[in-house]
Amino acid sequence: MQLALSQRLTSPSRSRDRSGRSVDRRISMATGPGAARTCIVGLGDPVVDVLVKVSSKNLEQLGLQCGGSVSLHKQQINELLKQVADDGHRTNVHGGSAANVLKGLGNLALQQRSARFMGMVGLDDAGRQFHDHFKQQHVDPLLLTSTSGKATATCLCLLTPDGERTMRTHLGASSELDKAEQLPEGWTNNCRLLHCEGYCLYKPELTRGAMQAAKAAGAEVCLDTASFEVVRNCWQTLLNLLEEGLVDLLLCNADEALAVAEMAGVTCRDDELESMEAAQRFLLRHCKVCISCIRVGCDAKHIIKQDLSPDCTAVC
Repeated sequence: MQLALSQRLTSPSRSRDRSGRSVDRRISMATGPGAARTCIVGLGDPVVDVLVKVSSKNLEQLGLQCGGSVSLHKQQINELLKQVADDGHRTNVHGGSAANVLKGLGNLALQQRSARFMGMVGLDDAGRQFHDHFKQQHVDPLLLTSTSGKATATCLCLLTPDGERTMRTHLGASSELDKAEQLPEGWTNNCRLLHCEGYCLYKPELTRGAMQAAKAAGAEVCLDTASFEVVRNCWQTLLNLLEEGLVDLLLCNADEALAVAEMAGVTCRDDELESMEAAQRFLLRHCKVCISCIRVGCDAKHIIKQDLSPDCTAVC
């Protein structure tokens, strides 16, 4: 008979990181028969998404490029919210790029796999709700809690009729998780894959340290580039991680692939498809697998594979 037991593993309930910030390092990890299962671990920002429907014209008037994602101060987000949601119509949901991926994996209920998520929340209702929400989605929440007074991260998601999202984020408490040394002790136990969201690139020390720890534990690393703005803003960090061989699987969409081509200097003038193919070739010099969504279909698949070694794969 399988026992439904849970043990709280604790480091000191409050400590200070290298910057002197006070954080609550308590975490909860399941033990017992289920704990031996191999695990997929996600690293990212747990974010409360504020969803607001807007028109493309609204975005133009605000001077925002559709589909982008950048960080703003809380006051700036509140001002944007006033301009786009005068009627007060908005929807709040628990989100975050890597968090959503892990919830999807958790709900697959794979018998031989478990899912964990690492991030930092504020000492507030939203932070407490994240713990319960992850558990409901079959994800073990390895959540650190900031005690500095900063709130749990918020993201204003502007949704246009074509389904595209334009995001403006205030990281709040999540910004305080910026060193791998802050991560919960033992998080690599039974880890087979570390999935990092692209927004982790804004925290290079955290990202590199987590990837190195995963590699040392025998796990592979997946990175989702998240947004063309992330690729542009964090190009040097992304390039360094690739050149260090810390990324095995890279995920990007068409806009992100074009941003890679632009930053790597391999853009083919006036030919979007050729530019995306060039970006894939560039990325596959550094990682095992590159999965990118190409707007015009799968025509590039066999072309790209001609120039690759057998252990490299391009999926379009």
